[in-house]
Amino acid sequence: MPQARTLIIESTFGRPEYAFPDIREITHRANRIISDMYGMGVPVILMGYALGKAQLLTKLFGHWDPIVHDSVAKMNSVYSDLGVKLDDAATYSEAEERGLLSKSRPWVMIAPLMHGRSAFAQEMKERYGAVTVGFSGWAADSSYRYMMGLDYALPMSDHCDYDELVHAVRECN
Repeated sequence: MPQARTLIIESTFGRPEYAFPDIREITHRANRIISDMYGMGVPVILMGYALGKAQLLTKLFGHWDPIVHDSVAKMNSVYSDLGVKLDDAATYSEAEERGLLSKSRPWVMIAPLMHGRSAFAQEMKERYGAVTVGFSGWAADSSYRYMMGLDYALPMSDHCDYDELVHAVRECN
């Protein structure tokens, strides 16, 4: 068993209230939201940090044939260039040009995490009736959704949650 006299650890979520559900549960919740919205003909925008989280969302929700925000497409292409396979997707600009975005047909978009009242999010809500789903570890706090102006917020992070931090400390004695 490893031992450390001094442990330096990144602890963004180092408080007990930041315990994250399993990724399968979050994926299931998100798929349920998307499915419910599809059933009502409502577009869904999945939001996560443009580098890292958006690529995970692209992979996890690729079966919805998502459109990707242009900034996410740039990051996705870097991942692909480095050997991480992500499905090709129409960019927001291409979707606009080809008329793929519509208020009468549901669609899924992966976009960078932004405030729900940002100009882009507001335009998507007004033009297409889209709902926003934000993915962040901070979403473990129920006020995060309101603070960010999102319709839904799901806790997902690549940082350790509280329980994982405690486990790492114990493992190092």
